[in-house]
Amino acid sequence: MNIHLARTGLPDDRSCVPAFEALASSDARGTHHLVGSPDDADVILFTECHLVGDWRLRPMLEHPLHRRFPTRCFVYDERDDPWCALPGVYVSAPRAGC
Repeated sequence: MNIHLARTGLPDDRSCVPAFEALASSDARGTHHLVGSPDDADVILFTECHLVGDWRLRPMLEHPLHRRFPTRCFVYDERDDPWCALPGVYVSAPRAGC
């Protein structure tokens, strides 16, 4: 599976995209691959939910990549009280679901 890590405009020293890139580089199985172009991606992953400062995730919902590829966009959200605006992995999702 090809994965593109989307950026929301945060500088690298505030973004967690570089950490996800480093983790991906240590993948021993090689099942998933990071790609630089969203055109080549099966999944476009937003990882900065906890950093954008908008609980409604507008930076992701209004992002040009989400507008262009809405069915490919997912989030990785590690906030304690997530607002499940997009499909994805919610670390602290309520037991009843999002």
